[in-house]
Amino acid sequence: NHFSKNIEESYTFITNSNKLLTNEEWGKKTFGITSVLGSWSDHYNSWRNINFAPILIVKYENYNELIVFWTVGIKKITFVNKVIKVSFFYVFLQLILTTYIVPNSQDLARSFIRSSQLDLFPALFKEKKFIDTVSGLTIFIEKKDKNGTLKNIFLKDQLTNNESQIIFAKNGLMLNDQNNISYLELYDGKFINNKGSKSTVFLFDKTNFSLSNYATKTTTFPKIQEINTKILLDCILLINKIKIFKIDEKIFDEYFACNEENSKSMKQELFKRLILPFYLPLLSLIATFIIIKSKDSYNYNRFQFLLFFVGTIIIIISEVSVRYTSINNFLIFLFSAVPIIFFIIFYLLLLNKLKFSK
Repeated sequence: NHFSKNIEESYTFITNSNKLLTNEEWGKKTFGITSVLGSWSDHYNSWRNINFAPILIVKYENYNELIVFWTVGIKKITFVNKVIKVSFFYVFLQLILTTYIVPNSQDLARSFIRSSQLDLFPALFKEKKFIDTVSGLTIFIEKKDKNGTLKNIFLKDQLTNNESQIIFAKNGLMLNDQNNISYLELYDGKFINNKGSKSTVFLFDKTNFSLSNYATKTTTFPKIQEINTKILLDCILLINKIKIFKIDEKIFDEYFACNEENSKSMKQELFKRLILPFYLPLLSLIATFIIIKSKDSYNYNRFQFLLFFVGTIIIIISEVSVRYTSINNFLIFLFSAVPIIFFIIFYLLLLNKLKFSK
């Protein structure tokens, strides 16, 4: 190193923009005049940004940045182990996210909708659009003026599969009762009641149409992705009649029906939360194989492509396994063991390649 400095001192030396070259720096009591040295970046920019002459930049050690580790005495196996440790740290973080933080935060957001007392109907009424956001009810309004008066209103209430009620009104208003529940006050229209092939028509001058019995199609119950991991595990254990500890079956009523039909989606969700994160150390280990080949090797590019291909296959296996884990319990154990088995195989193979490396 320059001036007999260690790595840390050399780094500080070449990155200091205010660096001065003094007598003490050279280890001499009297030497020339103190001059401005600057940083390595300053030197680079001093000629890189000139405009009076063409510049050709050649990267001397292209794609060989890892060589700095070997030149300072770090063993390749030490580097590999460090990468693996970091990857397992990220596995730990991902497990916290997927098993606890993400489902709980999604369920919390959904709970605001479930418990909300906000009236969504006024926002649904839009001009010249058929709105079927409300379950069992289709709404059409030709015009809505600044005062909130509705013009030419069409409502279709699907009572049953073969019974419906259609309401036409020339004018109407959206109002709230004393309990802040929305209803429509309609003027000058008619009811058309359809039952099978029969229809009955009634005229009216004024009528009220309550909206309290209708709910939006927005999902208000938890999805599988929003359910606590422990509840999903308890349900799977209950379905498979595995008694590790006492399970309160009543807790499932709040979320879903704990049965064989729903177990498929639960198995897939648990696999994504608990098993998929363990593919990360395997992919990290495959990436470290790049250190066993010198960039000067004649088949270096081919080796890079091989690592890319192997990594892609592992990713495909991890994604495909999510789909097929719901078929039976054997496939769950098989795909759960894949990242562990492949990790051991690749790690032993890498150790064999590096046993004489420094």
